[in-house]
Amino acid sequence: AIFDKMAKAKSGEQEGGGAGGNDVRYKVEASMLEIYNERIRDLFVPMSQQEKAGLKVRDSPSTGAYVDGLKKIPVVSYHQIERLMAFGTKNRTV
Repeated sequence: AIFDKMAKAKSGEQEGGGAGGNDVRYKVEASMLEIYNERIRDLFVPMSQQEKAGLKVRDSPSTGAYVDGLKKIPVVSYHQIERLMAFGTKNRTV
């Protein structure tokens, strides 16, 4: 998985054994949203801190569609992603 590749790159290993493996950088971010009653909510933000109108979908010529204001949290392990998903699941609308 991606975190195994990140660990290998960090330790200096490279798949294929060629030189120049140290210039590879990985950035993994997690986001979690809910669309409910036509409103988009960031599930990593507690309900008390949410904007009433919800988040907006925007379009960028360079990156495509994105959700404006959606948190992107850097992660370094699958365990960290599991914890974030548990937190986001608790914040879902019941």
